Amino acid sequence: MHRRSPPFRFRRPVVPVLFVVAACVIVGSAGMTGAEPMTGTPYTVESDFKSGKARKNLSGAACAGSGRTFEWCLAVNDEKRWAQFFSIDGTTIVPKKQIWLLRAKNARGQEFDEIDAEGVAYDDGYLYVVSSHGLSRKGCKYRESQNFIFRFPVDAETGKPDFEFEDDVVASKVEVSARLRKLIRKTDIIYPYMDACLSSNGANFEGLAVADDQIYLGFRAPSLDSYAFVLEVPVDSVFGDASDDRAIHALKLGKGAGIRDLAAVNGGLLVLSGPAFSADVPQRIFFWDAATEQIQMLAEITGYDEKKAEALLVIDPAMTAESRTYSVLVFYDGVKNGEPELFTLTRE
Repeated sequence: MHRRSPPFRFRRPVVPVLFVVAACVIVGSAGMTGAEPMTGTPYTVESDFKSGKARKNLSGAACAGSGRTFEWCLAVNDEKRWAQFFSIDGTTIVPKKQIWLLRAKNARGQEFDEIDAEGVAYDDGYLYVVSSHGLSRKGCKYRESQNFIFRFPVDAETGKPDFEFEDDVVASKVEVSARLRKLIRKTDIIYPYMDACLSSNGANFEGLAVADDQIYLGFRAPSLDSYAFVLEVPVDSVFGDASDDRAIHALKLGKGAGIRDLAAVNGGLLVLSGPAFSADVPQRIFFWDAATEQIQMLAEITGYDEKKAEALLVIDPAMTAESRTYSVLVFYDGVKNGEPELFTLTRE
């Protein structure tokens, strides 16, 4: 079902580029048999998320706070410059207030486009949101607004932001960093794909998780020889003054498969995989232990020809260190309010 990968490790400030191309990859490989095909249990959405385009393009979700009350969860979309809070009441999603992440214009007075948010995560009193860092889907152009990672503080127990925020104003507590693009350029296996269109296997983030002061960023593309990639960087390398330390992990998820989302759980990360750029690719959920590089397929999502699994939200009310069963909501792309569904997953 799973096996351990060779002990290759790439973590460095700066070393000669050609020397590290082979050694930079940490390989996790998953058996593609044994996981049961699954369909989820639908949740309802009490009222629509804001904006017609945004509510059909929800791209990430996470709940904040160690109390696991699910009162302050955040949904991001790839159409606007804001994200939207929601709560979970039983099996009902309740949309709440928006929070603006990026101002309308840059320092040169030029208007920003949407941030193309693709992932959201909570860790240690902060909510994080990441842009795709890829070229635009329309026109295949570089856009400054799509190359940021954001974070803002919340109450560590309740998850509620510890500052006031209002419509169409970016609060001063919202931090914005543009350092990820530089880190990608120093990552040899990804760098050649930075200026390619997504349809040509161009580099593009879609997954985000944060745990133990490390940021994990899952690439939808490139997908190379059945491998998808996760960039691991310290929080202080992005929001502090630490050196450009980083690791690149390669996960064998299947031909043409990319990472659509990540979620931190006890013992590792859940990985949602799906098409990198071709539609004919299975949608699966894996458990990945980044420390040992073991990876196990937990489920294959079946029954959907049109909608694609896009976001993974862990909703276990009290996860212990020994937990091996996870309750997760999966949100889908291209349908109103993401049509969330509950899956129960068990790892070995």
